[in-house]
Amino acid sequence: MRRSRKKEVIRIFAALHKAHKILNQIGTSNVSEAKDVFTTCQNGAIQIGNEIEHWEGEGTQTVRLLEDYCETVYQCAVSQPMQRGADLYQTMEKSLLEAEDSFNREIPNDKLEVVFFPYQASMWDSFASVWKAASNDASCHVSVIPIPYFEKNPDGSFGQMHYEGDRFPADVPITPWETYQVAQQFPDLIFIHNPYDQNNFVTSVHPNYYASVLEKLTGNLVYIPYYLFVNNQVFENTLMTSASLYADYFIIQSKETCTKCIQIYDNFLKKNKLAGKLKQGKDKFLPLGSPFADSLHQQISIKDMPQSWQDIVSKHGGNPKIVMYNTHLTNLMCMKENNFFKKINAVFETFKSREDIILLWRPHPLTWQTIHSMNPQAAEKYQALVDSYQSEAWGIFDDSPRVNQSVILADAYYGDWSSLITMFHLLGKPALLQDLEIFDNIANPPEEIDFQTLVKESELGLKDYLSLINNHIPAQKETIEAGTSIWNYFKEKLENML
Repeated sequence: MRRSRKKEVIRIFAALHKAHKILNQIGTSNVSEAKDVFTTCQNGAIQIGNEIEHWEGEGTQTVRLLEDYCETVYQCAVSQPMQRGADLYQTMEKSLLEAEDSFNREIPNDKLEVVFFPYQASMWDSFASVWKAASNDASCHVSVIPIPYFEKNPDGSFGQMHYEGDRFPADVPITPWETYQVAQQFPDLIFIHNPYDQNNFVTSVHPNYYASVLEKLTGNLVYIPYYLFVNNQVFENTLMTSASLYADYFIIQSKETCTKCIQIYDNFLKKNKLAGKLKQGKDKFLPLGSPFADSLHQQISIKDMPQSWQDIVSKHGGNPKIVMYNTHLTNLMCMKENNFFKKINAVFETFKSREDIILLWRPHPLTWQTIHSMNPQAAEKYQALVDSYQSEAWGIFDDSPRVNQSVILADAYYGDWSSLITMFHLLGKPALLQDLEIFDNIANPPEEIDFQTLVKESELGLKDYLSLINNHIPAQKETIEAGTSIWNYFKEKLENML
């Protein structure tokens, strides 16, 4: 039996003992109230029996003893007006204790049932190191179940469905989502990384896997964000999502960020009159680190990348630097696309002429879905830009599902505000935040730049940035295995549950 369900059975046993004490106090003074207690006792026993048969099948001694208990309750109810409360209490308590003792002896704990519900393969790195730690633990059964997601049409209705179960690393065993019945399995632990439920304008995971649904089907719903907080900055509009409200636990990358999250979350509850109705921030947010950071500490070279990437590097000869250019969704979700296209063309012109530096353009994985849903008039122009960039093959186009590989491979970051900036900082690599209003170099760049803070293009122009990164030596960062820490935390919590 699942530990969380066994805990619920133990709670019901405790409630039945309490009901017996109430019956002892009532005695023969209130027949109607005593009748309600008898009914409660029988219903509780039936609930325990159903739970046992769901997990263990029919024919257990415990269920037979629970049936005997129900018969005892019935006989006591029939004879209640003629018996003292103490006699009823002792008779029912003896029968219940026999069933409870049998339950403790007969019903073992199952292996811990642990499920990961990713949806986009490109976000798997927010789970990978936790999954690895759990998979190496013989005391649990682990399933990775990629779930389908839908593009949203401009009117908010569901459009095309996507399923990326075939895009995950080869060493990750995949369970088809159609074959796993969450309600029947009732996992001890579910990990999710989609925070929005129905509140995303661009995509939606299948409604069966909304956090508001899953929290009722598991003992512990754990949300690990697929992003990192940049420079430990936390904003209410990105923090307060469905996952924040419905998940039992929210994994945070650092203590400093966790403190800010707790403050914003608790203020939100107070402002919306939810304080006391939902779990407090200190009990929800856990500063256990980010699995994303774990994914960065591996050896990757250009030889590990697609042949088309290797060919572009070979054209540049020597050992060129690689700059990841990350474009996000915000500027395409509104009428800023003119600036977006003007800016990106200016960036392309800057890199085209460089022999010593290669541009690795990585648009946000949901760029096409975003344009289609939020700004369809820009879709054709955007696709033409992508086609031209790929056909000219002077730079690398990255639409691969493993962003961590590109972060490790690249020497520097340039682009929009993104948690990728934090990933570059973790590796001691420089990052420059682009400005859509700046299309050329600034006049007076500073003499010294601290690349471990967020540098903006208004402070350092792109051309000066490219000159500086040729001589930049990444600072070595301390490595901490967050995935192991996260798994050990929940493993200990579950083992101590009973």
